[in-house]
Amino acid sequence: RLDTPSSGLILVGKTFKGYYTLRWQMDTYELGREYLVLVHGRMPEGKRVVNAKIKVSKVTQASSLVSEEGKPAWSQIEPLLFLERCGEQFSLVLVTIRTGRTHQIRVHAKHIGHP
Repeated sequence: RLDTPSSGLILVGKTFKGYYTLRWQMDTYELGREYLVLVHGRMPEGKRVVNAKIKVSKVTQASSLVSEEGKPAWSQIEPLLFLERCGEQFSLVLVTIRTGRTHQIRVHAKHIGHP
């Protein structure tokens, strides 16, 4: 919805067929969404799938958290390199998402101990 403050994927097709082709790619996960993310801590090597439901908090505005009452959310996280600065460790990770929940990447990273 463009009438509310939001950020996320806007899917536009120049033709009816083009729109539904893009929509099909989204629904079948053929259209990937990848993000480079810097997280705190040294993440274990190797790909990791986080399949944890996310619920938008009604107590704190624009806050989301992992909850069994939430909507399904899927993220794949793959560490690419590790950094250290002033004694603090960081990991640069590639995150691939299938769903697009509010603050999904941040919530899933925090859920596995890497805010």
